[in-house]
Amino acid sequence: MFMKRKILFCTQNSLPLCLAVAVAAVKLVHPVRLNLDRYVDMSITGHQHPFKIQYRIAFNNEDGFLGLCIQMWNNAGCTLDASKSIMKHAMLHMGNAYQFSNIRIHGRVSFHGYGGPQAMIACEIIVEHVAAYLKYDPLTIRCLNLFKEGDITHFGQVLEQWNVPRIMNELRTLTTDKIHNTSPTGGSFSSDLNGMAVKHACQQIRQRLDTVITDNNVNISWNDLVKQAYFVRIDLCALRFYMTPNMFDADFTENQANYNYFTQGATVT
Repeated sequence: MFMKRKILFCTQNSLPLCLAVAVAAVKLVHPVRLNLDRYVDMSITGHQHPFKIQYRIAFNNEDGFLGLCIQMWNNAGCTLDASKSIMKHAMLHMGNAYQFSNIRIHGRVSFHGYGGPQAMIACEIIVEHVAAYLKYDPLTIRCLNLFKEGDITHFGQVLEQWNVPRIMNELRTLTTDKIHNTSPTGGSFSSDLNGMAVKHACQQIRQRLDTVITDNNVNISWNDLVKQAYFVRIDLCALRFYMTPNMFDADFTENQANYNYFTQGATVT
């Protein structure tokens, strides 16, 4: 079976207001500061930019997705800015968590998230279209076509420590009355920056606490250890910073890309 559809949605980007300030500073030969009124700020920044996707997909109700041919357009506006890079990210994220036996992606040059969310949303819409056509539960289509451990992505990276199938199975028995929704984050800041910084800070404090442990109190409880460290004036505070190394590496001429890891998860509404 073949299906051909078009997907249209808008994305966000901010205008380079710094250019206006730079021009004024050059003309006046004086530092210039630009303070926008809230209503003016909201009216000229965060504009919506169209992102158009057209696709053809081959599938059946036994083997799942057989092939995908997709064309993406991103309206970059009057300047290219970061739109080319955003399109590259969209092309890499197009497959989302699903295995397409054959895939062909064309992208032509902004939604917050730098290309990834646009492509992932489009991929999920494709899944919904296929499920509606087959009259299947979309979750069934998703589970049938999920990547498995050791599969290779369309940009040539082998998936290791791939946990999405397990996460999907666990979500079937979980509800928000057991695990409450957490505060929103973006761009893996919580995982990469805050999470690793907290880990390093904890390790630093742990090393200080280890200096209190002796042969006579090797089995000391945690509360007693902290109390003893306090009374001998050991600093129980730590400040650490973390920078993610080699965040992204891609060679589009060789159809190769490599991420440090894949942030894996699923949601239920």
